[in-house]
Amino acid sequence: MKYFLLAFLLVLNCLCVSAKETQSGNGIDEIVVTAEFNQDNPFNLPLSVSVLDSDDINQRNASHLEDLLFMAPNVNYSTGASRGKFYQIRGIGERSEFTEPVNYSVGVIIDGIDFTGIALGASTFDIKQVEVLRGPQGTLYGANALAGLVNMVSHNPTEVFYSQIKGLVSEYGGRNISALISGTSQSKIGYRVGIKNAKSDGYVKNVYLNKDDTNNLDETIAKAKFTKTIDNTNLILNIFHGDIDNGYDAFSLDNTRVTYSDNPGHDRQKTTATSLKIERDLQGNNRLEALISYAESDLNYAYDEDWSNTNICNNTPCDSSIHGFDWWYSSFDSFKRDNKNHTLDIRYVSGSENFPWVVGIYNRDQDINLIRQYTYLENDFKSSFDTQNSAIYGQFDGNITKKVKIIGGLRFEKRKADYTDNNAPAPEGFFCIAIYPRPESCLFNNQYSNSENFWGGKLSIQNKINERTKVIVLVSPNNPTGAVTPPENIKKIAEIAIKHNLIVIADEIYAELDFSGDYKSLTHFYPENTIISLSLIHI
Repeated sequence: MKYFLLAFLLVLNCLCVSAKETQSGNGIDEIVVTAEFNQDNPFNLPLSVSVLDSDDINQRNASHLEDLLFMAPNVNYSTGASRGKFYQIRGIGERSEFTEPVNYSVGVIIDGIDFTGIALGASTFDIKQVEVLRGPQGTLYGANALAGLVNMVSHNPTEVFYSQIKGLVSEYGGRNISALISGTSQSKIGYRVGIKNAKSDGYVKNVYLNKDDTNNLDETIAKAKFTKTIDNTNLILNIFHGDIDNGYDAFSLDNTRVTYSDNPGHDRQKTTATSLKIERDLQGNNRLEALISYAESDLNYAYDEDWSNTNICNNTPCDSSIHGFDWWYSSFDSFKRDNKNHTLDIRYVSGSENFPWVVGIYNRDQDINLIRQYTYLENDFKSSFDTQNSAIYGQFDGNITKKVKIIGGLRFEKRKADYTDNNAPAPEGFFCIAIYPRPESCLFNNQYSNSENFWGGKLSIQNKINERTKVIVLVSPNNPTGAVTPPENIKKIAEIAIKHNLIVIADEIYAELDFSGDYKSLTHFYPENTIISLSLIHI
């Protein structure tokens, strides 16, 4: 029965994929970066950006953002949880979040919803593309994008009705199923609604509890997208709900995926979020845009802090019969957070071909309440961290000459922060009877308020290839990420070099270490003027 079900799901999946290919046709969709105020091909943007499309997601069977980020150069993530949800771009970013408030340096946006700090819900289900913008994006996105931005965009509703069901069964208790419908109603309302549940027992064996699912995954994602055009106004409504109940038991003392913990942890998140984007087309190709979003999340992260159990010394060299003591230490640490944020972004975008510009106002409110429960704390640690960011910003693109373009931006942001916790020392002369835990009357608050003004901006000059351009330098495979430039992009670079009779210096020293199958030497397309640096030549 098990193998019959597996075969049925595989056949059903193939049928659904075939239907999708028939619907899509043979055309190739142009890749467009949507995170910039003027959507454009990434090759035309004066910034470092990687665009990972649905083909990249499918080829790697990626179920979460963490499965894709190593494809983007200079991007890393850290786990310490069931999923990689702390990101670094060019070495800047966060690695964890415990009791101290965190101001994130890498922003995460999903369909206009701010997922910064709650990226456990960054599922790739029905995602069209992932845009990774490296370097400060503060002009348009503010303080939460000082190192860069990850922008995830879902598929749009289809014009004709389309449905899809997928199922998967794999080793280690892996099973997932998803369903999706898309189309346009008679009243010209586009809709796309889907749900996915993914489960896995994980790859860890807890020998003390004799369980193989203490580091499991159990993730349910539901999404809906609705579109409607009324005269010159486009409405886009996104709704998201995520219910994630993952285990966390990853501390393997011997680094063998075998654990000894007696109280395994968990990594949970429930998020309900929505965004509404209103686009109004005005005269002269100008437009007015408004984006409103709201996200409410309950997060619960916990782990066995001692990684072991009180019987771990039995029949070992640390047994009391040998050394006269036994392992007694046992502790558990838990962090419960309520995270609410809402944003409002209104911008006027000029459609001028020669001098496009944008000016906008932005507001973001976020409230985070934390309860930490730890074995050796006298009382639960409680804190609240409330921030409000308000900003005005502008950006322009202008052609100095036919070959040279200048891009400038400026942002003024006012940030107010209020922090409170219950861990302040008692006032001088105050006496409290030693009771464990202490009553509320014996707890005192630390309070901190701060208001700051920030100025930021950018200025870049883009110089197109001209008669003075002689050399292009290409590094692929990349160091240290190992990312490989796709062959189709290598071919485009070769075509540009051939057209302008350029010399290409290609550093391919890591070619012998590439096992992705994507590597293609530039000499395959342009052998006559390509200089290979520190590597073997592959024709």
